[in-house]
Amino acid sequence: ISLLKACGQVIMHLSDALFDNVLEQIFNYANASVTTQNVFVHKLAAYLADANPQKTFAKFLPVCIENIRTELAYGASSLKTISANDPIPSDSRLAWSV
Repeated sequence: ISLLKACGQVIMHLSDALFDNVLEQIFNYANASVTTQNVFVHKLAAYLADANPQKTFAKFLPVCIENIRTELAYGASSLKTISANDPIPSDSRLAWSV
């Protein structure tokens, strides 16, 4: 947790060019890796939003909105499925996008 908080402080003090690079890397990872338990990526995205909300929301929001619409169209639920008999894999993607 201390390391994660240190990352937050580093993100707050990045130059514009470095911020853009870190934003791109975290965005790409978050977009490619769907796991609802990945608290660290969530916190890094929150630190990015704290440091520069305009750039962060401009990057993440359109993709999240599109993912939410797509997942709802294909039957995802806002509740995570815990049934071993009838799992819905899109539930994780929906939870991640929200």
